Amino acid sequence: MLRHPITLIVATALAAHGMLLLNDGLYYDSWMLETHVRNGRYDIIFQWQLDHSRPLIGVYYVIAGYLFQPIFWHKFSVWLYLIINSWLTIKIAQSFGLLWRDCILIGIFSLVYPAYQAYIEHSANPQIACYTSFLLATWLVLRADIGRYRLLKLVVGAALFFISFSIESLISFYIGFLALYLAHSFIVSSKLSFRQRLINKLWILLGLAVLPLIYYALTRGLFPPQAHYTDYTQPKIQNLFVAYYWLSFINNSIINILIWSSGALTGLGILGSMFAYPVLSQFVNIQPSNTNARVSVTVAQMLGFGALLFFLGVLPYISGGRVLILHGNESRFSMLIGLPMAIMITALFKWGYERLPQYTHVLHILVVLLTSAFIAANVESYIGWQAKWAKDRSWMLNLKPIQNAPPISVFLLDDRWQWLDNERIGRYLLNDRRLDFNPMVQRTLNTDKYPIVAPVQADYTDFYKEAFFVGRYDPNGCRATLTIERNPAAAQMGQFGIARRYWYYRFFAPDQMNAFLRDLTVVTVTPISDPAATACKSPS
Repeated sequence: MLRHPITLIVATALAAHGMLLLNDGLYYDSWMLETHVRNGRYDIIFQWQLDHSRPLIGVYYVIAGYLFQPIFWHKFSVWLYLIINSWLTIKIAQSFGLLWRDCILIGIFSLVYPAYQAYIEHSANPQIACYTSFLLATWLVLRADIGRYRLLKLVVGAALFFISFSIESLISFYIGFLALYLAHSFIVSSKLSFRQRLINKLWILLGLAVLPLIYYALTRGLFPPQAHYTDYTQPKIQNLFVAYYWLSFINNSIINILIWSSGALTGLGILGSMFAYPVLSQFVNIQPSNTNARVSVTVAQMLGFGALLFFLGVLPYISGGRVLILHGNESRFSMLIGLPMAIMITALFKWGYERLPQYTHVLHILVVLLTSAFIAANVESYIGWQAKWAKDRSWMLNLKPIQNAPPISVFLLDDRWQWLDNERIGRYLLNDRRLDFNPMVQRTLNTDKYPIVAPVQADYTDFYKEAFFVGRYDPNGCRATLTIERNPAAAQMGQFGIARRYWYYRFFAPDQMNAFLRDLTVVTVTPISDPAATACKSPS
């Protein structure tokens, strides 16, 4: 059991993403989703997804809202999806007869590659669930000709693909699957002639090829995008010719990831890597007895397929005009980058193992160091997320007792929290996104005045006013500036210091948590005069 690959996957998932299980915070869309679930307003969540033309995601949110009401279960389910995805990736690679070493490396690198850092957010849950559905469908369809229940595997696989298309970027990724399926058809049927192989698979290929068209016709026909989302996922060809979009993805999903990860790997991490070396060596040298006959998959083929998947993975986001940010919530546009990068990195190590067999142990060390660097980058990201949650809890706690806060209808946010030099990702995570402050302020003050922080857009329908918590405020009420500053007492604490203390007080001294949080921020509410505040009785 200890030498079973699932042991390595779980251990790696704990090292890279274990802090996900320690996080009890709400971020960005999580505030909207969790608040509506808390109020039993699943109808709002479902309608919101219908306006996205994502009815299946709406159903998922309703089910998840009932099953994962405690925040921990939301994040635990994502962690389980990551383990399943890594396992499925290994099994898919194994179906091509790749060396077990290469299968393991692809699975592990896809698990730890730190491009996507939004697992902490509630809206990541259905995204990762759809990706799991996509990988499971791929594995089932590739295994359709192995053993019994061929038709059942194809039908279930097609259904899972259909579900996964709820995340539209996976439709682009699906082109890579069709190429993979075609290549696999020739591998498993190598004794047949080219013509026989093509005839045997033609009807399946045609059925699989029209599946995205069926999905698109049904969802867009029955649930066309509405309101703010009429062109939210609509590709624009002209964006493909904007170099800035391409450079943002190349820089922040490859170059800056490698720079950041190498910087995150401290001396202690290197020491830990040396202890991990013999463990990895045991796994990459195991060859299961039931593995398919070896197939000559070349380094060039792996690099080419990895590059194709990378292109397909970023294509929908670039065509949609998205810019990839290295850290924080905007890294969610890199959801499909981990697998192609894992394939290409493994291809490079494959070249080394084949061409430089005398340096096998050195290559093992490099594999462990690179894996450890990616793990360290993930850990640093989770520390940044935890620090943001501590900061948010702090200013909400300090806002609550302010006497002149409840009568305010509109807050103008002035977030002066300054990131420190040692806070590598503080500038991206410890800032604000105004729309998400609405439920934060409203739940903090617990008032029927429903104050808002985000401005109300003129084209908001009544539904979106309620969905975004701006429907029941007084537009003529009092205005004030809400200023959030870093307390001098926390000036040199840094993200790790904040997160470490937060975890200590949460698990070992909960009675001292509020005192710790109060000392992180200084919050002031300054009333301001505004001609629109005609109903304000005391504007100053």
